[in-house]
Amino acid sequence: DYRPEPLLGGVDGFARLVDEAYTLGIHLMPFFGMTCANCWHSPDFERYGASARMKSPTRNTFWGNQPDWDTSRGQDTGWQAWLNIGAASWREELTRQITRLLDGYNLDAVFLDCTEVWINDPDHNIREGLYALTRDLRGSGTQAGVHLRERVVVGVTQVDGERAASRDRVACVR
Repeated sequence: DYRPEPLLGGVDGFARLVDEAYTLGIHLMPFFGMTCANCWHSPDFERYGASARMKSPTRNTFWGNQPDWDTSRGQDTGWQAWLNIGAASWREELTRQITRLLDGYNLDAVFLDCTEVWINDPDHNIREGLYALTRDLRGSGTQAGVHLRERVVVGVTQVDGERAASRDRVACVR
């Protein structure tokens, strides 16, 4: 679950941060990895993640990019599993987490990272999963926006009917 870190104030501290940000005219947009999760420290990973692991057409399983820009996490490998949003189990779990956070803190939006990760997974269609996620979030009753980061490296991508040919941009899907 996406939860505020206790060392940074926990639930109460995050609620105060959100409230104070609004008084200052600041809108917060928590960050979610659309295609990855911590498979070591998520107690329910086997329930939603095991069948959702992203696979190549030859069924090789993908592991996360393990961000380590300053090599301080060199010993911390293998924790991030790539998940396919086309798998209903992962999409439903992500929708539950996002909706819970947005409604619980009255936030305006979430930022979905790694929406540019696409593979011809033989089990689940990523594009259809992304569209289903946005439909699920719209149908959840939350009034928040969903912001997707997409990097178009080669070719043209289409998100919610809008053509995108830039290298790096943020698209708001409502």
